[in-house]
Amino acid sequence: MGCVAYLNGEKKMKNFHMPLPELRKTRHEAIVAYAEEMAGTNLDLDPDLESAGIEHLLKTGKEPT
Repeated sequence: MGCVAYLNGEKKMKNFHMPLPELRKTRHEAIVAYAEEMAGTNLDLDPDLESAGIEHLLKTGKEPT
């Protein structure tokens, strides 16, 4: 979003950001619903990618979040 302001007769463009937490929550809920719906289907996580991720976590000693 932008806003036009005039300073000393000069046109200045200012950007501003407005937090939209409700949209963020809605997007998160939509992603969770999609992931739950697709779990176990051919659109679920690729087995090779999942194995590589597990292997990486084991090598680095990082705990999954």
